[in-house]
Amino acid sequence: MRYFHGTRPVEAQLFTWSGRVGAAEMSDFGPEGLPLHQVWPDSADEGFTIAGSAGQLRTFVAAGTITRDGEIVAWVFREIMRSGHMDKGPNGLTIKIFND
Repeated sequence: MRYFHGTRPVEAQLFTWSGRVGAAEMSDFGPEGLPLHQVWPDSADEGFTIAGSAGQLRTFVAAGTITRDGEIVAWVFREIMRSGHMDKGPNGLTIKIFND
């Protein structure tokens, strides 16, 4: 896929993978944090890009949050398919970034 605005892709090995779900803590991204960018030029949706071990790029868009007692526990991101739509099917990858 692609990434925008000169943001750096995140390396896939930063995530702990269980099937098609990757997880990380926000602090894993260092003092600069997760490099979010505008996913589509005509919307406010934000996301980030992951660089896989084989060099492929996968872009993820913010899809929601997980909350507990009114506090954000994690941010959830879904993979964007090549068509540019969010992949809500069983083959799409999900990323959870935990608020630590």
